[in-house]
Amino acid sequence: MSVKRRIIACSLYYKKNLVTGANKRFDEIFKRLYCRDDTDLHLIVAEGHCPNWCKKDDCTEFKYTKGIFSRLILKKKLEVYFENCESSIVISDWIPVPYAGLSKHLHVQLIHDLRNFGPYARSYLWRLLAKYQAFQLKYSEFVLTVSETSRYEVAKYSGKKKENIIVSYNGVSLDYIAQEAEVLKKKKFDLLYIATFEKRKNHEQLLRALALLETKVKVLFVGADLGYKSRIEGLIRTLDLGDFVSIEEAVSENKLIDFYKQSRIFISTSQYEGFGMPLVEAMALGVPVCCSDIPVFRELCGSYADYFDPTDVEDIAKSIKRVLDCSDVSVIDGRENLILDQFGWCSIVEKLVNELDIKLGLKFHLK
Repeated sequence: MSVKRRIIACSLYYKKNLVTGANKRFDEIFKRLYCRDDTDLHLIVAEGHCPNWCKKDDCTEFKYTKGIFSRLILKKKLEVYFENCESSIVISDWIPVPYAGLSKHLHVQLIHDLRNFGPYARSYLWRLLAKYQAFQLKYSEFVLTVSETSRYEVAKYSGKKKENIIVSYNGVSLDYIAQEAEVLKKKKFDLLYIATFEKRKNHEQLLRALALLETKVKVLFVGADLGYKSRIEGLIRTLDLGDFVSIEEAVSENKLIDFYKQSRIFISTSQYEGFGMPLVEAMALGVPVCCSDIPVFRELCGSYADYFDPTDVEDIAKSIKRVLDCSDVSVIDGRENLILDQFGWCSIVEKLVNELDIKLGLKFHLK
């Protein structure tokens, strides 16, 4: 009988049919592991969010509502659940970590970014809890994160040894590998920015930079509102940019791809990220990129992007003008192979499986 690795993937934050970087990662990685002959995969998700690609028998659902008390109740329920499971590799993004139930398992804690350790914490409470989060990361057996930049930050803030931190990039599907004919279509927008409306995404500085441009440009913002949308809409009116800036909140994956193809350049003025999936998607589609000069964007984009200081409005405006002036000739040779090797989901899954097998050995395999 063939040998299989046994994995339990736990994400109570996952929401099926919602297009976000974290949700894409969950779907793309675990649906591939689910189909592998050498892997036995079981999912744990919030009630009502079993993915369409997974059989109900292979998925356990827990009722989850936001709030500290719900988190503590779920921590206990997960501890009981894991205590009654066969020994497995548990890949989980849930905090507080249900340590009491993980003693017979090999635990890999997933973290997408460390914003709670800086000025962009999800809430004041999370900023206060950053030290607790660091403790949780330090005493997880392994930490899985999405970039070398985040790996450095995990080690810096938690004291976790770097050799026990696994890096696995986010990726793009084959739908994002564009043909040159698609790249050179007539464009509807000059700039595209895909980002949730929150402080760290820095929409305000971008709008102020747009106001400096002698020739006004058409801009599309795509993203869910996390509390800053009304403020951004007010600034659009104040700067008299209403005729040039459009906003879309919820869009399908196919619509998102169309927006990339309809845009001359992609821009990100974000001041902090753990990864930067829209930049990779833009590169895959051959869309020129200008973005903040922050470590993770340098890691992902290399020489492909034009960089600016996200705190300097004039520098942002200069970068936009530079990239727009040469946006029709920015597609790089060998882009497809580069994207598939570094950011193709199949490649990412193979590298992750190999890393897990090397780090974790054969202890949690079954016959």
